[in-house]
Amino acid sequence: MLQPANEENVELLITWTLDPIAQGPYKLVPGLTREELRELFLRAPEREYFLIRRSADGKPLGRFYWRSWRFGSVGRC
Repeated sequence: MLQPANEENVELLITWTLDPIAQGPYKLVPGLTREELRELFLRAPEREYFLIRRSADGKPLGRFYWRSWRFGSVGRC
C-alpha cells in the first residue's frame, strides 16, 4: 500500500535517499541536505512522494513518487 510522505515517515524516506546501497548501482545519491529533502518530500508542488508498505504487516519496503510533466503546448498538433 502507498502511504503519503508525512512527518512520521519522512526520516525513513530521507535515510533511504541518502544511502548509496538503497539507491542501487544506476542512481546517484542526490546532492541535497536532509532539510532540502524534507522540504521536497513534504512540500514539492509538482511531485508527491509515498512510502510503500507491505499490506500484511505494514513493513516499509520502498518509496514511490510521481511528478507532473507537460510536453509542448496544449492544443498543438
